Amino acid sequence: MLEAQKYIYETRLPQSEYALTLPYEFEYYGSAYQGPDNEDSETEIYIPIELI
Repeated sequence: MLEAQKYIYETRLPQSEYALTLPYEFEYYGSAYQGPDNEDSETEIYIPIELI
């Protein structure tokens, strides 16, 4: 998960036309989450952004 967050905040977001609107994110661990060590595990990350 840390790799995904690092990519979002350090690479993807700075290169996009979007900016953060709030200083936090929301992570959802639903029924597809099978644990941190399972490669098939799924987590949703919600980041509040706006078009700049």
